[in-house]
Amino acid sequence: MGFDLLDQSFARILLINFGGIGDEILFFPVIEDLRMHYPDAQISVVVEPRCRSIMEHNYFIDRVLCFDIKKNKAPGDLLELLGLLRNEAPDLIVSSGGSPLVAGLLFLSGAPVRVGYASRLKFLLTHPVELNKDQYAARMYHDLLNPLGFPNKNPVPRIHLPQQINHWVSDWLEQHGIGQEEPYVLIHPGVSLLSKEKQLIKSWALEKWEALIRQLLAENRRVILAGGPDDADELAYLLAHLDHPLLTSIYGQTRDMYQLGGFIQRAKVMVCVDSAPLHLGVGLGTNLVAIFGPTDEHKLLPPESPQIKVIQAGTHCRPCLWATRQTTCEALSCLKDIEVAQVYQATMQFLQAETALPSKD
Repeated sequence: MGFDLLDQSFARILLINFGGIGDEILFFPVIEDLRMHYPDAQISVVVEPRCRSIMEHNYFIDRVLCFDIKKNKAPGDLLELLGLLRNEAPDLIVSSGGSPLVAGLLFLSGAPVRVGYASRLKFLLTHPVELNKDQYAARMYHDLLNPLGFPNKNPVPRIHLPQQINHWVSDWLEQHGIGQEEPYVLIHPGVSLLSKEKQLIKSWALEKWEALIRQLLAENRRVILAGGPDDADELAYLLAHLDHPLLTSIYGQTRDMYQLGGFIQRAKVMVCVDSAPLHLGVGLGTNLVAIFGPTDEHKLLPPESPQIKVIQAGTHCRPCLWATRQTTCEALSCLKDIEVAQVYQATMQFLQAETALPSKD
């Protein structure tokens, strides 16, 4: 189709983006730009069940549909997915999947305008897009809008927290004796259970997390530990080995990623690894110290952001995960060679910069 779709009117837009919570956050700029250009359209999105909450809180989405693609890959299951797509009767359908099956599903959905990454079945798409994985993932997703006439840009996810979340966090901090203006470091040491089960080791040794926290506490810095159900072992270890009046845990206190986001947004700096909270921190504009081992920070973080300090060991074989390996190696030198001092110094740079800011009075 040769016409400029920015001049067209779409009543129903359907988006498909399977992946983890981090993948959904990286997809947010696509959703936001579609909403800005088509304010009257109904925008629905199909995601995995684990991502329902992060999408339901997205202001720009009208409807969230779930399909567990990880467990339902048989032909009969895909027919169920196709029925889900056809029931939506979209005028425009956009999918981030790279499999040739995606083009077939989009074609059979009946949508007159079909956008996806080019594969050997790209002729089934009205607007195939070349897949370029060698860039920031948010930009990779946003490339899907290029053939529709959207301008090229360097997108960064933006997350808008509901006001009630900010109120809830303020009340929680007050109840736990933490002043509204008191700076704190948020430590999120964990990764998803799925990553652990698949031997995708991306986190630091617990002994090093413990040593980092001890150093921060010795400097009289307030530290808040965070984690979800997948991080139970990590949090249990740290809480068993650390006892200090300036150390607080919010483990088990947050019911979803948005409540966690309220604490991340209020933090002076968050220290974490390659995980969903990292992308949450990017979307909230929080100062981040990001520990990277086997994965490629250039594909997972916006380029040249002054609010992000990447800590990596400089190991010659990294990054390897997804590039040359599908699981992490046993040596894990890329993580083991990262020193506590590196992370501590980067964290203190953010804290000292905040302390040095002139008064607004």
